[in-house]
Amino acid sequence: MSGLGSNGAAPLRWNDSPAVPPRTPPQQELEPLIQPVSQSTVGRFLAMSGIFLLVLSWCVLDNWNEVVSGSLFQIGVADGTSGSHGKPQYFKYPLTLTFLEILFMFIAFSGLWFCTSTNREQDIDNVKSQIFSAPWSIIVVTHLFSTFWLQALMMPSQVMSTAFFASTRAAEVPLVAFTRALTFREPFGGHRPQIIGFVTAANMLLFFSYLQMEGCICIFEGHGILLSGLALYAIYFLLLAMPAMNTVGQETIMTVGRMNPLLMLALQNGFATIVLSPVLLLEDVSQAFSMIYHYEEVSLLVLWLCIQACAFAFVTVLLVRKLDSFWAVALHSMRVVYWWTWQLVMFYVGSNSLLSVSHPKTSGWSFGMMAGLGLLAYAMYADTRFTSASVKRGSSDANASRLADQDDAPKQRV
Repeated sequence: MSGLGSNGAAPLRWNDSPAVPPRTPPQQELEPLIQPVSQSTVGRFLAMSGIFLLVLSWCVLDNWNEVVSGSLFQIGVADGTSGSHGKPQYFKYPLTLTFLEILFMFIAFSGLWFCTSTNREQDIDNVKSQIFSAPWSIIVVTHLFSTFWLQALMMPSQVMSTAFFASTRAAEVPLVAFTRALTFREPFGGHRPQIIGFVTAANMLLFFSYLQMEGCICIFEGHGILLSGLALYAIYFLLLAMPAMNTVGQETIMTVGRMNPLLMLALQNGFATIVLSPVLLLEDVSQAFSMIYHYEEVSLLVLWLCIQACAFAFVTVLLVRKLDSFWAVALHSMRVVYWWTWQLVMFYVGSNSLLSVSHPKTSGWSFGMMAGLGLLAYAMYADTRFTSASVKRGSSDANASRLADQDDAPKQRV
C-alpha cells in the first residue's frame, strides 16, 4: 500500500496529504534558549559598571599621588656630573606645590567648561545669583585644607595606634551623614541609621585589617611637622572633617544651585588660589620655582602631580553626581581594598607558594578584608532597596492624593 513506504515515512492520503497530523513541538522548543534581558537590568548593570570604573579610577589616582609625591620629596638633585657634583637639593615646598596644583586645576576646568558648555550666559547668571552664598566660602576653605599636600604639611608624623587610626578613618561616615543632615535637613542625611552603622563598621574593619597586615600606618603618613597632645588631635580631626564637608558642599551647589560641575570646580580652585596666595610668604617661593625651572626631574614630577590632582577632583565630582556625598566619602575605604588586591596579585604572579604558608598573618587578616568588603556591599544593596522603596512609596502616595482630589472635586461642585 502507498500508506507505508519502504523508507518508513508517515502514511499519506489519496491526495498526498499526511494521514497523521504532524506532531506539534512543545512550547519550550519554540522559545529561544537565551531569554532577552530586560531594559531595567541592562541599565542597572551599566550603572554598576560605571560606578566600579569610577571607584577604580579614584583608587588608581590616589595610589599614583602617593608614589609621585613621595618621589618628589625624596629625590635629591644637584648640579655637575656623576663623578663630581654639588650638594644634593631636596624639594621641600608643599605650599608652593599646592598653589601650582589649584592654579592648574583652575585653568584646566575653566577651559573644559568654556569648550563644553552649551549655555555660558545662563551658567554665568547662575553664578552671579549665588556666588555670595554660604556654601561657596565653605567649599573654598575646605578645599584648601583637604588638598593632599596641605594635609601632608599638617599631618602628624609620629606613630599612633592602628585601632585609633582605623576608628578615626571610619568616623568619616557618620560625620558626612551628620553634615548632610544639617545641609539638606533630612534625617540621618537621607540614609537609614542601620546603613550608616553597617558602613562605619565595614570601613573600620577594612582599615584595621589592612593596617594589621602592614604592621604600621606607613601608607598614610605625610611629610608633616611633629604634633602632640591637644594640637595633635585637634588638627587630625580637623583634617578628617574637611574632605567630608567639601564633598557635601559640592553636592549642595550641584543639586540645589544647579551649577555646571566644571564651572564649580573652576571657581572653587580660582578662589582657593586667591586665598592661598598670601600664605606663600611662609616659603621660599623663588627657590621652589628655581628648582622646578632648572631640574627636569622636579618639573616633570610637579606637572604629573598637577594633572593627577585635576583628574582626582573630576572623578570625585563624578562620584558625587552618580551616587551622593555620603557614598563618595564612604567609599574612601576602597583605597585599602585596592592596595590589598594589588599585593595579592603581585604575590601570586611572582610566587609559586600559598599565601597561608608564606605569610600566615596576611592570609588571616585577608578574611577580615573580605568580611568588611562583604558588609559594605550588603549596605550598598540594602540602601539601594530602601531608596527604590522610598521612590515607589512617594509615587504611590502622590497617586493616592491625586485620586482623592479627583473624588473630592465632584463633591465640591455639588
